Amino acid sequence: MYSQAFRAGSQLIQNYEKHKEMWHHSPIVGHTMGNLFPITTMESAILSQLDIVVVGQLFEEGDNGTLRITFNSEIELHPDISQTLGIKLKNLHLQIKQQNMPIWDIRTTQITITSIIMRKSNNISITHKKRTREILTTN
Repeated sequence: MYSQAFRAGSQLIQNYEKHKEMWHHSPIVGHTMGNLFPITTMESAILSQLDIVVVGQLFEEGDNGTLRITFNSEIELHPDISQTLGIKLKNLHLQIKQQNMPIWDIRTTQITITSIIMRKSNNISITHKKRTREILTTN
């Protein structure tokens, strides 16, 4: 029973990784585009301590707080970020950038998709069914 719940949660997060309005809330650790160079548990702990948790944080912020297409170099320059972890984050940024996700009028926050879904006023199963229907109609 628990495995099915975790699998459903995983599929829900994967669906939102490609959602044109919510993609920037996807978690960095476990992102499907980061499979080539997976982030280790120790690296995950470092990112968590630094509050670097969502992929939107990998993109540089413009003057008005919206995202720019370039990599956030402040992450790379942080003393706790190793060279290896920096390369992994740059690679993930590049993979996401190549998906041509919309970045106009998007502001980054440190809130993941699951937190947003759980705090919504409507039922999570309704949200999941609606998102699945959107995916099926676009394919």
